[in-house]
Amino acid sequence: MRRALLITLLLIATPLLAQNSDAQGDKPVLESELKPAKATPGEAVTFRVTVLVPTFMPEPMEFPELDQPNLSITTPERSSVPISKQVNGGSWSGIMRDYRVQALAPGTYTLGGGSVKVTYMDPDTNTPIEVSLPIAPARLVVTVPPEAAGLKPFIAASDLTLEQTIDGHSEGIRAGDSFSRTVTATITGSTARQIPQILDDATVDGLSAYPQSPDAEDQGDTGTRVEKITYVAEGAARGKLPAVSIRWYDLDDQRVKTAELDAVPVSAKGAIPLSRMSLAQWLYLLAGIGLAALALYRWGLPWYRKQREEYLERKTLRPGATLEKLKRACRAQDYSALTSAVEEWRRRSGGQVDQLHAGLLAIGASRYAGTASEKTDAWNNMATIIHQLSQGSSVQITALPALNP
Repeated sequence: MRRALLITLLLIATPLLAQNSDAQGDKPVLESELKPAKATPGEAVTFRVTVLVPTFMPEPMEFPELDQPNLSITTPERSSVPISKQVNGGSWSGIMRDYRVQALAPGTYTLGGGSVKVTYMDPDTNTPIEVSLPIAPARLVVTVPPEAAGLKPFIAASDLTLEQTIDGHSEGIRAGDSFSRTVTATITGSTARQIPQILDDATVDGLSAYPQSPDAEDQGDTGTRVEKITYVAEGAARGKLPAVSIRWYDLDDQRVKTAELDAVPVSAKGAIPLSRMSLAQWLYLLAGIGLAALALYRWGLPWYRKQREEYLERKTLRPGATLEKLKRACRAQDYSALTSAVEEWRRRSGGQVDQLHAGLLAIGASRYAGTASEKTDAWNNMATIIHQLSQGSSVQITALPALNP
């Protein structure tokens, strides 16, 4: 009797248990995973959130904000991908999202704790259902390895390199010239936020430094930081811009390494800036200026006057100038000016002076006893003589009638 009753109860309860199990199995599933759970500052870990539903999701999911102090949390390219998985004997669909997490300082951090808003289609009624799925908290422990205990600041990466370029010349320049120094730091396996300030405004006496705002950005697992300083020579300068070095912890080799850049030699020519001169330097400068002024007045000014007088004399007596005087006097038919120019030509050179005297006598004769036509012919004849002189050849003087026929 008891056995029959037990069998009857099992037959009734089995469908009910199966129905309750199916109801539980039709609800969406959220899984979260942190790999690895331990890291060093700057080392990237992955926090993965997977959501599965028995049907499909007509609307995108809403993920909570995971940001918190001293954590860099990003979603790489193609961080969210669709997936399908066998659950309870059926093919479920869903979304898998990866977060790239980097701690900037040692400590213990808790990821997750929020919820994901999911909308999916009910498998029985084919109507949308909205649910909130909690994200189970995951703990991330970040510590500094003993080998890097002395690093300040602590930088951990797979690789870190430094590169510098000099735009212009840093040596042999003069006051007013400029050049720039650009340093680029590239870090792999970490974030550019780990890289500290590389250059400072320390410079060489005689140079002024004008730094630009640094430029830092991350692309995937690689970050870069670029710093640039422009230097302007204000006077004489000689020295070196300081070398650059960054000590960092290699995550692959698990040891401390150093990235270095050489110092930059600098030299510039120029006067000592007046604002930096001492009283003795000022006295020497004023004494030198006084002596130079006295020497200029005593010897320089007389020498200048003599040189100017000689220049003016040479300019006045040069053949071209005398010839121009002859031409101007002849064109103006100015007998007095022509006589003076002929005499100047005689003093300067004895060449062709007989022809000029003959022409001058002919003009004088025509002025007192010649007709208007004879006067014109006399002046034209003188113009021909002067033209022949400018060409460097002799002339044949036209015979004129006697003064008293």
